[in-house]
Amino acid sequence: SFGVFSKQFTNYISSVSYTIPAWDAIKMGLSNNAWEVRGMPMNLPDKGYVKGFEIDLQTNFKYLPFPLNGFLLNFNMTQLNSKTYAEKWWHEEYYDPVKRQVVINFQTDYFYKEEVQLTSQIDMVMNSTLGYEYKGFSLRISSQYQGTDLINTLNNMETEVSQRYNHDWLRWDLALSQRIIKNMKLRFNIANFTNVGEKNYIYQEKYWLNDNRYGAVYQLGFEYNF
Repeated sequence: SFGVFSKQFTNYISSVSYTIPAWDAIKMGLSNNAWEVRGMPMNLPDKGYVKGFEIDLQTNFKYLPFPLNGFLLNFNMTQLNSKTYAEKWWHEEYYDPVKRQVVINFQTDYFYKEEVQLTSQIDMVMNSTLGYEYKGFSLRISSQYQGTDLINTLNNMETEVSQRYNHDWLRWDLALSQRIIKNMKLRFNIANFTNVGEKNYIYQEKYWLNDNRYGAVYQLGFEYNF
């Protein structure tokens, strides 16, 4: 099967950073200084979109001669594309010889909107399973793929050097079972037998920040159906 989808939303929660000039700070009951506001949460008023398509395939091969007729295949892929408009603040700075420091030129600063990708929105997800069944025996080898996604939205005049990502990953699992008697099965499972971890980085993959690895998980047991 094949399908396409499109979702529209508003009031996406983001944040904005800016500096309040001293004269506005006084009106707000603050001291006569420029006040820096960092990461103030806000609901974006503009519409955002998530669009994509999905492919799903499920089949077996019973029409083939033995032993090929025991195989089965499941495959699912979702491709996503997202965007919204983030509020950002642009400003200029100059050296004030009276104050002997760099200050902001509040005569030229302004807020603007920039098209951005949604954070934590994975660009691609894939799941697949290759299996084999013969009488009381069952085998499943499955994979899960998760694409790269953004961790942060760049603030104001930040460049791509400050962009952080969750790295994509591909994980493999194995599941075996064998019927012993009518109501009992022996099961053996290995989750993440390729020991894939969760990694994030900044700007480029070689500048990694964290690499968390949890190892494989093994399970051996019996299943009895009453």
